[in-house]
Amino acid sequence: MRSALSIQNCLAIMVTLGFFGIIVGWMYQPPQGDGASIAVLNTLTGMMGAAFTGIITYFFGSSSGSHEKDETIKQMVPLNGKAISDSKDTPKNIS
Repeated sequence: MRSALSIQNCLAIMVTLGFFGIIVGWMYQPPQGDGASIAVLNTLTGMMGAAFTGIITYFFGSSSGSHEKDETIKQMVPLNGKAISDSKDTPKNIS
């Protein structure tokens, strides 16, 4: 079982804070320099934005639903490892 503050969560927090830190920092002091330097900074910011989008998708998108489904399935299987449908008490043909 994973701890509440796993490596995934730490990386998600770092990327989110970094992305918004860059955006807020640029609002108060826009980048200066030649065109090539600014292009590199824009590319890196775009990569941070893409990583942030991936984080949002993971935690709130289909991966979150898949994790909930997996937890539901784990609760349905008894500790002895046999699935509920394998039980002799469960009727096989319901008409």
